[in-house]
Amino acid sequence: MRLLATKILAPEFKERLIQQDFSVIEYPFIKIRPLPFPKNTFQKHIILTSQNATQLLLEQASFRLQLSQYEFFCVGEKSAKMLKAQKATVVEIAPSASALAETICRSYSDYTFSYCCGRKRLSIIETQLEQVKISLHIHELYDTVLTPKQIKTAPDGILFYSPSAVESYLLKNKMEQAQCFCIGPTTAEKVREHTQNYSVAKAPHNNFIFLDLMQHYHA
Repeated sequence: MRLLATKILAPEFKERLIQQDFSVIEYPFIKIRPLPFPKNTFQKHIILTSQNATQLLLEQASFRLQLSQYEFFCVGEKSAKMLKAQKATVVEIAPSASALAETICRSYSDYTFSYCCGRKRLSIIETQLEQVKISLHIHELYDTVLTPKQIKTAPDGILFYSPSAVESYLLKNKMEQAQCFCIGPTTAEKVREHTQNYSVAKAPHNNFIFLDLMQHYHA
C-alpha cells in the first residue's frame, strides 16, 4: 500500500511503516514562518494547542528564564513533554482544542489566559471561552504557509496532521478513493468536507495513527 505523509515523519515511525510493507512518500504541505516575538506580557496561565507554538515559545531564552512564573494548558502529550523537560508546570493536557476548552470552561472560568498560537487557526479556543466570558489574550507566534504540490501517483492512504495540510493538499490534488488518517478531530472536520473515507486517531500521536493503519489495511 502506498502512503502519503503530508509532513516529514519521524525516522522511527517511517521505518515502522516500511516494516509493515507500506510504501511511504513524504512531503511537507505546510511550513511555519515565525513572527516577531510578542513584546506584551503573558498571563500566568498559558494555552498551547500546537507543538509549533510550544517550540517557538521555548526557543526564547528570555521566556525560558521566567518559566516558573507560568502554568500551561496543552493539547497533546508532545507539547506537555517539551514543557516538562524544561521543568514547566503543566496543569491540563487534552487530546483536542475542543476538549481543552471544555475543561477550562468547566474548571478554570475565573482564570485569565494567554493563548499562544498561529495566525492561521480555527477559532475553537476563542469561541468557547468567549461564551462563558473567560478573559483571553492572543499571542500569535507564527504564520502557516501552504506549500502545495501535485502528487502524480494517487496514494492509497494519506496521513494528515493539520487542517492547513488538508487545504494545501487539495490545492493541487483530489482525495479520489484514498483513505485519510487524521491526527485529531479538527483535522478530521476539514477532511470530512471532501470525503467520508477517513479515521481519527484516538489521541494525537503517531502510535494511534499506526493502529488505525493496521486496522484498516491488515485487520
